[in-house]
Amino acid sequence: MLNKLAILIRHRWRRAQAASHGIGGQWVSSYAPNIEFFIRRQQARNMLMGNNLLELRDAITAAMVQAADSNWHMIGAGDENVAVATAARWKRALRRAVAIAVPVVAAIGAVHLSKDLPPGYAQAIVVVCIGFIGVQLLGLIDPDSPARLEVAGKLTSLFRRG
Repeated sequence: MLNKLAILIRHRWRRAQAASHGIGGQWVSSYAPNIEFFIRRQQARNMLMGNNLLELRDAITAAMVQAADSNWHMIGAGDENVAVATAARWKRALRRAVAIAVPVVAAIGAVHLSKDLPPGYAQAIVVVCIGFIGVQLLGLIDPDSPARLEVAGKLTSLFRRG
């Protein structure tokens, strides 16, 4: 849907504004590339950062309010800088890689040091590390999964008490 909207703005909307509304329409149509960029950016954010429809709804609503207020130059201006977004994406990826690598190293270390550890500790450490790695891998697939796991943990603790 966002792709169709971007194509519509690039071609038909731009031509319609320029042709039918005089100088004001030509001025508004000059912002079509900015609006298309905003829509393409929202599309890329959904694909790369997760399908967060609430953020998309808020961004589109803000863009519509800016358009209704005739602030065409403000559409997409509230978005963070591309360099900042790229740095944040790399930071999240590095954090996730470290969160996966540390338990792998800990599990391998526990296996190698199993002779020096009391009986049963090495197996418990490996199981906990594998569980943590599983949670991190699940977080790669669904960014909201850690929050869901926290809620599930709280619910199970309620049933244990009762």
